[in-house]
Amino acid sequence: MDIPKLKIEKLKTGDSDAFREIYTAYAPYVFDLAVKVLKDRTLAEEIVQDTFVNLWQFRTQLDENKDIKPLLYVSAKRLCLNQIRKFKTTNSFLDQLSINPSNEVEENYNRSELEKLLQQSLASMSIQQRRAFELSRNEGYTYQQIADKMGISPNTVRNHIAHALLHIRKFLSSVDYQIILILFFFFL
Repeated sequence: MDIPKLKIEKLKTGDSDAFREIYTAYAPYVFDLAVKVLKDRTLAEEIVQDTFVNLWQFRTQLDENKDIKPLLYVSAKRLCLNQIRKFKTTNSFLDQLSINPSNEVEENYNRSELEKLLQQSLASMSIQQRRAFELSRNEGYTYQQIADKMGISPNTVRNHIAHALLHIRKFLSSVDYQIILILFFFFL
């Protein structure tokens, strides 16, 4: 349906009846286009509204000698593409949030706090317990390897590590770091 030149001239002057006629004639066309591109009827309705809002806002720049349908097509298509870009950007952002940088920061902070507390706890235990614990947990030595290195029996190594763990648990519970205590047991 071609809109007569007179209707476009009236639209340019702000005639709401001319605008209503153009809307009635072309809204279904814009809607169908938006549904094909976006595959979403609700978003398509928004595109129709935005397309005609743009038409109203820029009505004074219309050329009454040109058909309005290609203008509406280009406007609606651009709005659809912008919606797709917005959707992709939003999804990308949500994907990044699912990585949870804020949780990484929190985890790094908790890990740092745990390490400080662990160092304080280790500093307050006997040298033998600390050395056996560090060789076991930090170096990955077996009880036998620690026993050979320290010149003690594997049972003594086991006792040192058991006492070191008990000492650490008591130390962490005394500073009331329940969450860090839980994290601690996951790392050990």
